[in-house]
Amino acid sequence: MAAGERKNTGQRNEWGVNLKISKLEDKVALKILVKDTTPTFMNTIRRAIMSYVPTLSIENVSIYKNDSVLFDELLANRLALIPIKTDLKEYGEKDTLKLTLEKEGPCIVYSSDIESRDPKTEVAFKNIPIAKLGEGQEIKLEVTAVMGTGKEHVKWQPALVSYAQLPKIKEGKSIKKYSDIITKDAYEWTDNDIEKLKKDPNVELEYSNDFILTVESYGQLENKEVLLAAAKKLKEKIKEFEETIKEI
Repeated sequence: MAAGERKNTGQRNEWGVNLKISKLEDKVALKILVKDTTPTFMNTIRRAIMSYVPTLSIENVSIYKNDSVLFDELLANRLALIPIKTDLKEYGEKDTLKLTLEKEGPCIVYSSDIESRDPKTEVAFKNIPIAKLGEGQEIKLEVTAVMGTGKEHVKWQPALVSYAQLPKIKEGKSIKKYSDIITKDAYEWTDNDIEKLKKDPNVELEYSNDFILTVESYGQLENKEVLLAAAKKLKEKIKEFEETIKEI
């Protein structure tokens, strides 16, 4: 993994974990090096992104005409999987957005043919094929996108998110000959580097307390927005838990 711009922070948070975060990459996916933490904390972030970050997704479909080869139910399912750009400042819990689609064949119907009643909120990608129409065939429908979370249905999940725990070398007799490897940060180690270390009986690998968090947005939000929204929701959950404990 090639390191890009790196911005470091180090502070003790509410969980007593001393976090040191370095931004590595933010192209298609955002990769962040999180130091001195635990798998539990990393999985908490992952679950918060998957379950609690709200986005817009098509929930209700009113089909007025559908001459395509797709059944109405299949057409509605395809529409529900199209990501819609979501402005979290403008749209709150259970807010809705109306969109329409009218198209006559012969043509291929793309996501770019979906028109939003809010000019600032539209489909995230314009080139997603929906259906193919022949001569004289037509699709005419209206849909309602609703704010929801991945806890309700996977179509509301904002991103693909994962984390990897980085290895480190235990002291051994021959680690000096691997100076080309150990002078690099562990996130820069290649599969070949790790394989070479594993084959040497004098070198023992163990897991460190450092992790790579990878967030790849589906298009509704920017990668950084996904992380910030997850952090906000976690803070709300902790506050809610705190207030519940006080009532006991």
